[in-house]
Amino acid sequence: MSSNKPESLKGKNAIVTGGSRGIGKGIANELASRGANILITYQSAKAQAEEVVSELELEHGVTAIAIAADGHDLSAPQTIVQAAVDKWGQIDIIVKNAGAREDYDFEDMTHETFKRQITAICRVAIRAMDMQVVLPIQPVKVELKVPGPVNTELWARSIKNPEVLKAWEPTIQNTSAAPRVGEVDDIAQAVAFLCEEGSRWVTGSVISVSGGLYFNQTITAT
Repeated sequence: MSSNKPESLKGKNAIVTGGSRGIGKGIANELASRGANILITYQSAKAQAEEVVSELELEHGVTAIAIAADGHDLSAPQTIVQAAVDKWGQIDIIVKNAGAREDYDFEDMTHETFKRQITAICRVAIRAMDMQVVLPIQPVKVELKVPGPVNTELWARSIKNPEVLKAWEPTIQNTSAAPRVGEVDDIAQAVAFLCEEGSRWVTGSVISVSGGLYFNQTITAT
């Protein structure tokens, strides 16, 4: 084990959806560095997911597994939960991370694009439902993190279009914390905190991990 961090999540078992790359991979790595066992899900990148599992186990000495799960498959949640329970007997942390956004004018949408957008909308609806699921039963906690643009493979592909980068530039330069987009580690640190005992008095919250991006937009709009 190479991590020098205190094992504040040792003995905890975490599910991180979309953990084979980007933000999900960063979150999985951070939780593992604090001692948590990790189940990551992937849709098609099996080799990439298995590589992440090997890295987590080698670098942090935890147990990790990867499960194929399609976000459009209604049976996927049961498959994921069952795999974790079969492996560890219990689940302590669930990070619902997988997802992507696509920007199109309505008339330019294909049928497949429209279905993906509806799926994204449903995830927002689930966020609203999450806020109603803060039950008076301990130790249930529900938190929502809202990141701004983050330096991932998806972001890198997006800004290959000069017009996209040009459109984002004013927002990036006026981001309160620093004139940059977020890094994966910015998000992972916030998520890890919410998984630890130190965040025990934080629940039912929407937390913007965006460098003040949305705050800045609110002030500008006012």
